Amino acid sequence: MKKLFVISAALMAISAPPALAQDSGFETHVGVSIYDTNEFIGGQARLGYMHDVGNFMIGVEGEAGTAFTDTSETVFDPVIGNVDVDLGLDSNIGIYGVARTNRSSNFGLIGRVGYHSTKFGADIANEGLGLLSVGLSTDGFAGGVGIDYAFGNDRRNVIRFDATYLDLGDLDIDDGLAVLALSYGHRF
Repeated sequence: MKKLFVISAALMAISAPPALAQDSGFETHVGVSIYDTNEFIGGQARLGYMHDVGNFMIGVEGEAGTAFTDTSETVFDPVIGNVDVDLGLDSNIGIYGVARTNRSSNFGLIGRVGYHSTKFGADIANEGLGLLSVGLSTDGFAGGVGIDYAFGNDRRNVIRFDATYLDLGDLDIDDGLAVLALSYGHRF
């Protein structure tokens, strides 16, 4: 009887479809981003691949974003006087390793760590200097957390909210840049 049970269990395991890969696949996301407490508002797009490994998923995603707004400030310098500065975020590109709770539920928790490259553009104006355009770029560590809600047929449509920290060590600006993103995604 034991042999029959073991043989039956082995045959069922061999013939069953692999449970680990049933929810694996590509994802795309498009959405809006708020950089550093409303300094810049923009858009972003993501493409990723997630693989189901039991109670959670692991994967990789690439991200590209830009800001549609600039921030302006007038700074007084004792030597040259008032200087008008317009700063914009030209691009933010990153690659991330991602971990997520399993796709079999509607709500998921997300964690991601990776690397970013961010470019800024600045216009500096002064009566004595005229108009100068300067490009600044930095790269480094990026990491964040988020949540998503999946709905529709087989939970293929996703609303996602996440917060990501970008290290701006090369520019020595504050402690970095925080990015809040709300996006719509689709799983293939």
